[in-house]
Amino acid sequence: MPTEVERLARRLERERQARREAERIAEQTTRALYAEVAERTRELESVVAMGREVAAALDSHAVGDLIARHIATAVGFDECGIYAWERSDGVVRTVGYHPIERRALLDETFLLADFPETLQVLESRKVSVVDAGDPHADSAELKFLVSLGGRRMFQIPMVVNQQAIGTVELVSHTDAPLNDRQIALAQTMASEAGVFIENARLYAQIRHQAFYDHLTGLPNRALFGDRLSHALARRTDDLARRCAVFFVDVDGFKDINDRYGHAGGDEVLAAVAARLQALLRPGDTVARLSGDEFGILVEDVSGRRNASAIAARVIEAFDRPLTTAHHEIRVSVSVGVDVQSNAARDAEMLIRNADFAMYGAKQTGKGRHRLYRAEERTAADDGARLRADLRGASVRDELRLHYQPIVDLRTGHTVAMEALVRWEHPERGLLYPASFIGVAEEMGTIVEIGEWVLERACSQLRWWRDLAPALAVSVNLSARQLHSPRLVEEVSEAVRQAGIAPSSLVLEVTESILADDTAEVILRALKDLGVRLAVDDFGTGYSSISYLRRFPIDILKIDREFTHDLASDEGLALFGGIVQLGHALGLETVAEGIEDALQAERAAAASCDRGQGYLFAAPRPAEDIKLGKLHRLDGSGGRPRLPDAVPVSGPTAGRSPAGSRPARSA
Repeated sequence: MPTEVERLARRLERERQARREAERIAEQTTRALYAEVAERTRELESVVAMGREVAAALDSHAVGDLIARHIATAVGFDECGIYAWERSDGVVRTVGYHPIERRALLDETFLLADFPETLQVLESRKVSVVDAGDPHADSAELKFLVSLGGRRMFQIPMVVNQQAIGTVELVSHTDAPLNDRQIALAQTMASEAGVFIENARLYAQIRHQAFYDHLTGLPNRALFGDRLSHALARRTDDLARRCAVFFVDVDGFKDINDRYGHAGGDEVLAAVAARLQALLRPGDTVARLSGDEFGILVEDVSGRRNASAIAARVIEAFDRPLTTAHHEIRVSVSVGVDVQSNAARDAEMLIRNADFAMYGAKQTGKGRHRLYRAEERTAADDGARLRADLRGASVRDELRLHYQPIVDLRTGHTVAMEALVRWEHPERGLLYPASFIGVAEEMGTIVEIGEWVLERACSQLRWWRDLAPALAVSVNLSARQLHSPRLVEEVSEAVRQAGIAPSSLVLEVTESILADDTAEVILRALKDLGVRLAVDDFGTGYSSISYLRRFPIDILKIDREFTHDLASDEGLALFGGIVQLGHALGLETVAEGIEDALQAERAAAASCDRGQGYLFAAPRPAEDIKLGKLHRLDGSGGRPRLPDAVPVSGPTAGRSPAGSRPARSA
């Protein structure tokens, strides 16, 4: 019978065995737990690594291939494809594949209707398994799997915001299955992949909207400028083969919009874009810059002659009508061209230069092209600066008035002064009317200038009338002024403020104004104020005897061309005929541009009433003019001078040199 000691020994042994078993189980459990943690860590690291590499990828086309590689590596499969579902088109697009060299075997897109198993995965958002040995497998999917040399394929939906946006397809060349953990990992990575793919799609959409025109699908101005900058950078040191920019504008596009509506106009723009694209080589760029304006970038142009030939081909391309969804429309285009040069290596400068040349082409007619010339741009820039400087010139007290006497050819007395405007430009000096009146007409500032001239001339006459009570002042009116609704009021106010008789103010208009049907009403309203009206430069415009009879004209100023011809008998006869015509209509006649005594003598012999020109005096500031009787003309050909008389000064500010002979003022 065992002793107590033996019983205790056996009990201790059993306890030692129990402890060893417990330690063994604990060790196994710990190892299993460590393995589980390590596996989960590895899976997490796979997801993180995929996110890190995808986020760092600069090439959007490489994103799908990165995702495919990471998923295949994580689950231990041979191949992995990433496919995006384009819902609007019913197609599936291949966005990534591993191994990448196998991607060339795949179609870029395929119709979802041809692969019902894939459609089922997308709609149900459930995993599908295709086994090469399964006789019931979807035939289309089975054929695809076999073409890859695969034995088993798992299709896992990519789900974003509870919507399937595509699939992850894992291919094994063996019959190896996916366990639950692999499937869970694949689904996790597929969901992450879906987010990346969707973000990439949204980014591509935003980028496309930022750099492409939504109507034509062409690059926009920003992308065109970027491509041009890169092209110029590549060819900085190679001007033998240069870049050329073509600025293309659709002629009369407003009329197209008016006739066919904006929808029809959009169709025309899309057709124009397609016609331009058809002309280009693969490396060239055509872009829609704005509205009906397009840009073309052509590299490897040998020079201006080559560029001109390309522009001619662009214009010829529109000899055929455009066919839209609803119409067949004939359009033409105008093209401006600039070629890369030492002076123009900046993208924006080339575009602006080509744009400038295009407007020059339009001025010569429709369907023309023009190459940029720097001297034309310089003149245009000077004109733009002149326009800017002209605004507010009267407010800045930069305008001046010079006066030229009008003389009675019978008595030699000064009977009137014509006010001629000058501009004391702060940088260019004294400018005569030919330099700025045309610009003022275009801008409309001629109305402001005319009002200033009228007020100053009337005010000056008030000072002169104290010495010469019968003196009149003559002021030119432009066509723009004549159509100002305030003209009659301005004239009335100027006369009243100066305190002069309305009859002492003569308003001169050109012949062309008489051809305007609306002029008669304005001229009669001015005549009703009591002022006198003169037709300036008669004989070179559009007036006829009927105009002279119909309008309330008082004075006929004969153009200097007829005065210069007075030396010939034919010229004298023609001049005399004009004088007789004027007198027959009850008009006073004035010979303009008298420069020598013979002209004055013959004008007087032809019974012309008055004369004006450099023989008597050049236009001068008011403070330089002395009023008095002119010496009688003696026919010697010498220039008479104003006799000594009392100097007359008035409200004019400053003194301006007369300078060289001015052109006529408006």
